[in-house]
Amino acid sequence: MTKVRSWPPVTRTVVDGVELRGHTPADIEPFWQSIDDEVRYWQGYGQRNVDGYDWLLRMVARFPDQVPPFRLLAVVHDGRYAGSYSLTPSIGRRDRWDVELGWWLGPEARGQGLGTASLAAVLAHVHGDLGLPVARMGTGTDNVRAVRQIEANGAVPVGEGRHTLPNGRVVTARWYHHTAG
Repeated sequence: MTKVRSWPPVTRTVVDGVELRGHTPADIEPFWQSIDDEVRYWQGYGQRNVDGYDWLLRMVARFPDQVPPFRLLAVVHDGRYAGSYSLTPSIGRRDRWDVELGWWLGPEARGQGLGTASLAAVLAHVHGDLGLPVARMGTGTDNVRAVRQIEANGAVPVGEGRHTLPNGRVVTARWYHHTAG
């Protein structure tokens, strides 16, 4: 695996009682338990998509000092695994990096305000620890929980349109940007 040029190693970030950190081998089972039918529906994942995480999670947990060209973070609340974030870099211009966020919370973590708090923690990590000026994210317009989390953290809509999920389901998606500062 190659290191992304300007990304430092994963650090522990805590905001409003929500901890973000790199995955460990102890997170593998709770990670799988966090992917239920609701996660599969909103993410558009079939079994093949879920299985693809197996290799990735095991490599990230086994070699935490090796940073692939994206970042997978564990969300922890009250000492328990709550969900996962993925950060995928892109180059908007030669002199600027930005990142696209993806996430879900497991069944026991939903409905407690952890989505908004964990997104705040990720945005603090993206803008503060990584020094990236823009975080991009999107969701289906009918995913009310995700829309509320995103908008509560100050992200602004930048577009809306049809989007095909990995399982082929087509949704109306809204894309957002959150900028540092």
